[in-house]
Amino acid sequence: MIAQTDNAGSKIDSGKWTTWVYPWGEGVPQAEVPAGISLSLAAELLDLQEGYADLADMYAGIAEMDKILPPAREKVNAELGDRFAKLCQEHEFFYILGSGPNFSQTYGFAICSLMEMQWQHCSYIHSAEYFHGPFEATQDGVFTSCRWAPASAVLWTSAPWRSLRRIPIR
Repeated sequence: MIAQTDNAGSKIDSGKWTTWVYPWGEGVPQAEVPAGISLSLAAELLDLQEGYADLADMYAGIAEMDKILPPAREKVNAELGDRFAKLCQEHEFFYILGSGPNFSQTYGFAICSLMEMQWQHCSYIHSAEYFHGPFEATQDGVFTSCRWAPASAVLWTSAPWRSLRRIPIR
Protein backbone atom coordinates (compact mmCIF):
# COMPACT_ATOMS: atom_id res chain seq x y z
CA MET A 1 0.00 0.00 0.00
CA ILE A 2 1.18 3.50 -0.78
CA ALA A 3 -0.38 6.43 1.04
CA GLN A 4 -0.33 10.06 -0.04
CA THR A 5 -0.70 13.03 2.28
CA ASP A 6 0.24 16.67 2.49
CA ASN A 7 0.51 16.40 6.28
CA ALA A 8 3.96 15.14 7.28
CA GLY A 9 3.89 13.31 10.60
CA SER A 10 0.14 12.60 10.41
CA LYS A 11 -1.24 9.19 11.41
CA ILE A 12 -1.02 7.95 7.82
CA ASP A 13 2.62 9.07 7.74
CA SER A 14 3.49 6.89 10.73
CA GLY A 15 5.97 4.57 9.00
CA LYS A 16 3.50 1.68 8.88
CA TRP A 17 3.01 2.19 5.12
CA THR A 18 5.03 3.67 2.34
CA THR A 19 3.89 7.30 2.42
CA TRP A 20 4.41 9.98 -0.18
CA VAL A 21 4.28 13.39 1.50
CA TYR A 22 3.63 16.09 -1.07
CA PRO A 23 3.48 19.90 -0.94
CA TRP A 24 0.11 21.62 -1.33
CA GLY A 25 -0.91 25.13 -2.29
CA GLU A 26 -0.77 27.71 -5.05
CA GLY A 27 1.97 27.23 -7.59
CA VAL A 28 2.89 23.64 -6.69
CA PRO A 29 3.67 21.76 -9.93
CA GLN A 30 1.18 19.05 -10.88
CA ALA A 31 3.99 16.50 -10.90
CA GLU A 32 4.26 16.99 -7.12
CA VAL A 33 0.57 16.56 -6.17
CA PRO A 34 -1.59 13.40 -6.22
CA ALA A 35 -2.74 13.74 -9.84
CA GLY A 36 0.84 13.80 -11.13
CA ILE A 37 2.22 11.44 -8.51
CA SER A 38 -0.36 8.75 -9.32
CA LEU A 39 0.19 8.99 -13.07
CA SER A 40 3.99 8.94 -12.65
CA LEU A 41 3.86 6.01 -10.24
CA ALA A 42 1.65 3.95 -12.56
CA ALA A 43 3.82 4.76 -15.59
CA GLU A 44 7.05 3.96 -13.75
CA LEU A 45 5.70 0.64 -12.48
CA LEU A 46 4.61 -0.24 -16.00
CA ASP A 47 8.05 0.73 -17.30
CA LEU A 48 9.81 -1.40 -14.68
CA GLN A 49 7.59 -4.44 -15.26
CA GLU A 50 7.30 -4.57 -19.02
CA GLY A 51 8.79 -1.41 -20.46
CA TYR A 52 6.92 1.75 -21.30
CA ALA A 53 8.29 3.42 -24.41
CA ASP A 54 6.28 6.59 -23.80
CA LEU A 55 7.50 7.27 -20.26
CA ALA A 56 9.28 10.49 -21.28
CA ASP A 57 6.12 11.65 -23.05
CA MET A 58 4.13 10.93 -19.88
CA TYR A 59 6.45 13.17 -17.87
CA ALA A 60 6.19 15.88 -20.53
CA GLY A 61 2.40 15.60 -20.47
CA ILE A 62 2.28 15.97 -16.69
CA ALA A 63 4.46 19.07 -16.97
CA GLU A 64 2.06 20.49 -19.59
CA MET A 65 -0.73 20.35 -16.98
CA ASP A 66 0.92 23.34 -15.28
CA LYS A 67 0.35 25.39 -18.45
CA ILE A 68 -3.13 24.05 -19.22
CA LEU A 69 -4.83 24.15 -15.81
CA PRO A 70 -4.62 27.88 -14.88
CA PRO A 71 -6.44 29.13 -18.01
CA ALA A 72 -8.87 26.20 -17.77
CA ARG A 73 -9.72 27.18 -14.17
CA GLU A 74 -10.35 30.76 -15.31
CA LYS A 75 -12.62 29.57 -18.12
CA VAL A 76 -14.57 27.23 -15.84
CA ASN A 77 -14.98 29.90 -13.17
CA ALA A 78 -16.04 32.53 -15.69
CA GLU A 79 -18.30 30.45 -17.93
CA LEU A 80 -19.46 27.31 -16.15
CA GLY A 81 -19.71 27.98 -12.41
CA ASP A 82 -23.12 29.65 -12.50
CA ARG A 83 -24.47 27.05 -14.93
CA PHE A 84 -23.32 24.20 -12.70
CA ALA A 85 -24.84 25.87 -9.62
CA LYS A 86 -28.14 26.12 -11.48
CA LEU A 87 -27.96 22.44 -12.42
CA CYS A 88 -27.37 21.59 -8.75
CA GLN A 89 -30.56 23.45 -7.87
CA GLU A 90 -32.57 21.82 -10.66
CA HIS A 91 -31.49 18.21 -10.13
CA GLU A 92 -32.02 16.26 -6.93
CA PHE A 93 -29.48 13.56 -7.74
CA PHE A 94 -26.22 13.31 -9.72
CA TYR A 95 -24.33 10.36 -11.15
CA ILE A 96 -20.64 11.23 -11.23
CA LEU A 97 -18.89 8.97 -13.74
CA GLY A 98 -15.19 8.33 -14.12
CA SER A 99 -12.58 5.73 -14.93
CA GLY A 100 -8.89 5.14 -15.31
CA PRO A 101 -6.42 7.23 -13.35
CA ASN A 102 -9.08 9.91 -12.84
CA PHE A 103 -11.42 7.68 -10.84
CA SER A 104 -9.98 8.98 -7.57
CA GLN A 105 -11.00 12.48 -8.71
CA THR A 106 -14.50 11.16 -9.43
CA TYR A 107 -14.70 9.81 -5.90
CA GLY A 108 -13.33 13.00 -4.33
CA PHE A 109 -15.65 15.25 -6.34
CA ALA A 110 -18.73 13.21 -5.41
CA ILE A 111 -17.96 12.56 -1.74
CA CYS A 112 -16.23 15.77 -0.72
CA SER A 113 -17.19 18.53 -3.15
CA LEU A 114 -20.83 17.58 -3.71
CA MET A 115 -22.05 15.47 -0.80
CA GLU A 116 -20.07 16.95 2.08
CA MET A 117 -19.71 20.58 1.01
CA GLN A 118 -22.85 21.15 -1.09
CA TRP A 119 -25.21 18.56 0.47
CA GLN A 120 -25.94 17.39 -3.06
CA HIS A 121 -27.17 13.80 -3.34
CA CYS A 122 -25.04 11.82 -5.78
CA SER A 123 -23.33 8.55 -6.50
CA TYR A 124 -19.91 7.99 -8.01
CA ILE A 125 -19.83 5.17 -10.53
CA HIS A 126 -17.12 3.69 -12.72
CA SER A 127 -18.11 4.59 -16.28
CA ALA A 128 -17.83 0.95 -17.38
CA GLU A 129 -20.48 0.05 -14.78
CA TYR A 130 -22.90 2.83 -15.70
CA PHE A 131 -24.43 0.78 -18.52
CA HIS A 132 -24.99 -2.19 -16.17
CA GLY A 133 -27.96 -0.82 -14.24
CA PRO A 134 -27.67 2.87 -13.41
CA PHE A 135 -28.19 3.85 -17.06
CA GLU A 136 -31.57 2.12 -17.14
CA ALA A 137 -32.61 3.93 -13.96
CA THR A 138 -31.49 7.35 -15.19
CA GLN A 139 -34.46 9.61 -15.67
CA ASP A 140 -35.35 13.29 -15.82
CA GLY A 141 -34.07 14.98 -12.69
CA VAL A 142 -30.86 12.92 -12.60
CA PHE A 143 -27.82 14.80 -13.87
CA THR A 144 -24.77 12.89 -15.10
CA SER A 145 -21.29 14.40 -14.83
CA CYS A 146 -18.38 12.59 -16.47
CA ARG A 147 -14.75 12.66 -15.37
CA TRP A 148 -12.46 10.30 -17.24
CA ALA A 149 -9.15 10.00 -18.95
CA PRO A 150 -9.39 10.39 -22.74
CA ALA A 151 -8.11 6.85 -23.24
CA SER A 152 -11.08 5.47 -21.34
CA ALA A 153 -13.63 7.17 -23.56
CA VAL A 154 -13.68 3.91 -25.49
CA LEU A 155 -15.81 2.56 -22.62
CA TRP A 156 -18.73 4.55 -23.97
CA THR A 157 -20.68 2.54 -26.52
CA SER A 158 -23.03 4.00 -29.09
CA ALA A 159 -25.60 4.46 -26.35
CA PRO A 160 -24.71 7.94 -24.97
CA TRP A 161 -27.34 9.55 -27.19
CA ARG A 162 -29.94 7.74 -25.09
CA SER A 163 -28.68 9.32 -21.87
CA LEU A 164 -28.49 12.76 -23.48
CA ARG A 165 -32.07 12.39 -24.60
CA ARG A 166 -33.13 11.36 -21.10
CA ILE A 167 -31.14 13.98 -19.20
CA PRO A 168 -32.06 17.55 -20.03
CA ILE A 169 -28.87 19.59 -19.96
CA ARG A 170 -29.50 23.16 -21.02
